[in-house]
Formats: sequence, C-alpha cells, structure tokens
Amino acid sequence: MVCYKWGIFEREGYILSVGLTFLLSTTAAVSGSYHCSNEVRVAEESTVETWNISKTTQVGWVYLKLVAKDGEIVYEADGFIIGCISRVEDSGPFPVTYVNHRIYFDDGSCLFTRDDMAIPDFYPEIEIPKTSFPILETITQVRGTKIFHKGYADGITARGYMTPEPGGDNYFELSGAICLG
Repeated sequence: MVCYKWGIFEREGYILSVGLTFLLSTTAAVSGSYHCSNEVRVAEESTVETWNISKTTQVGWVYLKLVAKDGEIVYEADGFIIGCISRVEDSGPFPVTYVNHRIYFDDGSCLFTRDDMAIPDFYPEIEIPKTSFPILETITQVRGTKIFHKGYADGITARGYMTPEPGGDNYFELSGAICLG
C-alpha cells in the first residue's frame, strides 16, 4: 500500500500514532510567514472519535471536510485513525502529551501527523462527560499522499475530550487551515 512508505513517523517502541485525531499538514517548519496559493479551511463539522485500546493507543474514525475560500468543498471523506502517545513532558505547569497519528481515508488518501501537542483545555467549548477531561491539541507536522502530498498545517486544532481508561471514548472537533501546496 502506498501509505506504508511514510513509516518514517514510526519509531522504535511506537508502532502507530493516534491519540487524537489529528490531522492535517505535512512536514513544513511553519516558522514566520509563508506563501500559500491553495489554503483551505477545515469545516466545522470535521470530527474525530476514538477508543482507547491501551494506555497509549487509540483507534477510531475521522470525518474531514476541507472548504476553499469561495465556499467550494475541496475534499470530503471518512477515514480510520490510529494514534499513539509518543511521550509526555511534565516539566512545566501542566503536562504536555505528544501524539502521532495515521489516518487512512476511504479514497485511498493517507495523512500522518507527528508530535501533535495535547494540553489541558482550560476553556472547553463542548460538554465534557464526567469521566473525561478536556483536551486542546495542536497539529503542525504532517505528511500525506494524494491531495495531502504537498500540504502543511496552518493552525490546525482539535478540541474535545479524552477518557483515560482502556475502552474509554474520546471525541474531538477539528478547526483551522491547511495549505494544499
């Protein structure tokens, strides 16, 4: 499968990445300003739902809709997501969890994120179940195939909640923009 060649995001001990849902952009150090001739926004209804299969791995479903500035739907697909927590840093006022994701869409497109930063969301915008905690995840490093081949993230966020125990449900809503090259 074409998607397998992006195994560069796999590391010893971290087979697949998925903690959250993820998503979009390709490795492009987004530093300072850049020129994007094909920027699209992530539509409000884009969501991720995952279930914990271990303390560090989640699997689930993604619905992604990308819309151009003129309102035209550029991309819309369902996909399967796998994610792993790659590390947790406890040195600051709150822990920062780094998550990697692999997303496989129905049309054969693939999207891989690396080192998404997940932190507590102190101002959640959705209702959080009592057994869960609010999360704000920022996605900046992405690789992909097909439509995502030359893309990179420009402020993609996932806001939602995680339920810590195995079998727990996780839910995120996506927002932001992506440059498709």
